[in-house]
Amino acid sequence: AACMATQEALWVRSLFKELDVDERFCPDPTCLYEDNTGCIAMAENPVHQGRTKHIDIAFHLVKEAVQNGHTQFVGIPTGDQVADFLTKALGRILFARCRSATMFLID
Repeated sequence: AACMATQEALWVRSLFKELDVDERFCPDPTCLYEDNTGCIAMAENPVHQGRTKHIDIAFHLVKEAVQNGHTQFVGIPTGDQVADFLTKALGRILFARCRSATMFLID
């Protein structure tokens, strides 16, 4: 998921640059909210470890984007991750909370 979010962020950044959109709408770096602390630690650690050799090649895009300053991962508690209702089966109360928080962002 972090790789897909990074790809989308880089694409939107390049689109904004191509359309000559004001830089206020595309700040450096683009913040990606992540609730997986292991993912954040691996993305921000420039050292390659032998224990991570099984990771897909696409993950190197994430590390490169962080190292180049295009993206930045921001830790967020799992309970505050409003995108969970798009990726997980949630109970009715938690689903309603995530949905209402997302609708607030749309308005």
